[in-house]
Amino acid sequence: MTASREYLESLIAERLGGDKQRIGELFNDDSVYKALVNLDEAGSYLYYRPRTYDGWYFVVSADGYDVYYQERSFITYLRHFDDLKGAADHFYQISGFTTYEFTGTINEPRKWWKIWKR
Repeated sequence: MTASREYLESLIAERLGGDKQRIGELFNDDSVYKALVNLDEAGSYLYYRPRTYDGWYFVVSADGYDVYYQERSFITYLRHFDDLKGAADHFYQISGFTTYEFTGTINEPRKWWKIWKR
């Protein structure tokens, strides 16, 4: 687990009682975001400053915040936000952080035939 992920998980446990759905409450000011930028490192799927790695990005832009997905240096999804809290809520929701438990490994490989079962 990366340092930024550990920091975020500890804040969720301490301030939000472990409820990831309330993660936007951590971003009422930019102190948490600045700490995440400083802790940002390779090896995650969530990034807080522009890099060349595949994954989800939550970065400061000229007039707000951008949330985007990058794969092989191509941005395939981009949304701009004027406010930090709105950007944070969207970033953690769209990346799957608040909805799925990501351990850094794939526990069960996806099987193509499961898609066709209804």
